[in-house]
Amino acid sequence: NGLEPDCVDRFNYLLMQVPCARIVVSSAWRYWVVSGHMKLSGLEGTFMTHGLDCKDRIIGITESDEHTEGVVKIAFNKIRDAETIRNNQIYNYAESNSIKDFVVFDDMNLRMPELIRTDARFGITDKLIEIAIDRLQSFP
Repeated sequence: NGLEPDCVDRFNYLLMQVPCARIVVSSAWRYWVVSGHMKLSGLEGTFMTHGLDCKDRIIGITESDEHTEGVVKIAFNKIRDAETIRNNQIYNYAESNSIKDFVVFDDMNLRMPELIRTDARFGITDKLIEIAIDRLQSFP
């Protein structure tokens, strides 16, 4: 799958409005780096070929699911488990890199106040971008 052009345009608008914003990838795209098939700069280049204006903006990826502390795979509760894993990965990255102020775009129902929940059918909408810009610009 590629990146949806309308969503890329919206995200580029966010990056233009909040020049200090940086990106940490927690989606499946990170596995190109985790697996060693690509460096972080290669991932950045891949996103740029899809139109994302992210030069020098991608600062990291979250850890792989297998390395997340507290991962317990329970067959009947896979969705809740996936949400817990994603929460832990994001918070682990933020804590280990001294990041206190951030937003998270995700279509999973993460239990975190930083979440700006997207709908997988539509991706990042204009309204969600405005919410993110307002939050990011309010940070010290």
